[in-house]
Amino acid sequence: MKFGKSMKRESPTIVVLAMTMLLFAINTFATEYAIFFPVNDSIRIGLTGMPYAAYSSEIGIELGLNVLLFERNASANVVPGQDFRMRLNIDYTVNDDRSISLTSSIPIRKHNQKVDFMLKYEKNQNDFYGIGTNTSSDIVTTYYREQYRFTGNWLKLLSLNHSAGLAWDISGFENSDFIHQNIRGFDHFYRAMGLGLVYVYNSKMPNNFPIEGTYYRNQIIFYDRAFISDFNFITLNQEFHYFFPLRSHVVANQIVSNNTFGNRPFHYYATQGSSTLMRGLKTNRFTERHFLGSQTEYRSPIFFWRVSGVCFVATGLSYGEVDDFAFRSVNVAGGFGFRFALDKEERVNLRADVGVSREGFEVYFKFGEAF
Repeated sequence: MKFGKSMKRESPTIVVLAMTMLLFAINTFATEYAIFFPVNDSIRIGLTGMPYAAYSSEIGIELGLNVLLFERNASANVVPGQDFRMRLNIDYTVNDDRSISLTSSIPIRKHNQKVDFMLKYEKNQNDFYGIGTNTSSDIVTTYYREQYRFTGNWLKLLSLNHSAGLAWDISGFENSDFIHQNIRGFDHFYRAMGLGLVYVYNSKMPNNFPIEGTYYRNQIIFYDRAFISDFNFITLNQEFHYFFPLRSHVVANQIVSNNTFGNRPFHYYATQGSSTLMRGLKTNRFTERHFLGSQTEYRSPIFFWRVSGVCFVATGLSYGEVDDFAFRSVNVAGGFGFRFALDKEERVNLRADVGVSREGFEVYFKFGEAF
């Protein structure tokens, strides 16, 4: 295991070549990339997915498999967010990183309820820059993390757009090749188990590629030793989306607030930098107790049949206490990307993004939208 500097970046030419070959292969495969199974007169379940060879600036070449089950409902009484979805994702990289996850959203329409959950196992290489808003990108330690996680929520539909219910998180973490005695969670295997409350307002439509509507989620989870958790702490996460249509164009907006309180372990600190928000910064570039971020993404109409384009700009602020909240610590990132629709009506997309920040650029090739 190498400590110190992060891995050397692969040439971006690989991205262009891989994308060109992949899109050519998909286009010659079929005119539709989903198989549908009827459930009743109005509902069909679609099956789509593909093996893929992906790339990002941080991890290099990645091999994976994505399989997606999704609902297509022809009924006029569709409730936003109450559609069935299930996704299996398997990833393996040339650096021996591995991940398998199953995420699902299952509506229980007879009782106006819904269950969302994620089962995940991963073992991957991570970079740690330290805790704080002014850590250097030149001082980085690389370590391996193994993680088991089962998270989800049960929601009761209160009205057409409002839901509320219970949330849970059951996790296990272990680090190897790096021990930091002064930071909780770095020095041993630990469990975290918590229960909490969640409220959701959802009017965005459609689900996979929203073109209009609003989404708001407020979730608080209490982790306690009474729940067989090794730490007592609280997480409070809020997320707001607003989608504004301009004829066939869409302006998508997002605000995220992630907060941790109490005797929290390292993996539950709020982080800044990912393939979804603050694209252009390295993954988990900044780590602190709290994070506030926003981004706006302009999504162009489809051209060349299945391909569309996006451009985006984001701001992010990591801070330890309210008194540390300072605009001089705000980071800015932006970039552009392309989308390829596996299913045109539901807009189940492959995406390729290039994000730029003051620290350089990152390239992402992923399945599904950033938000």
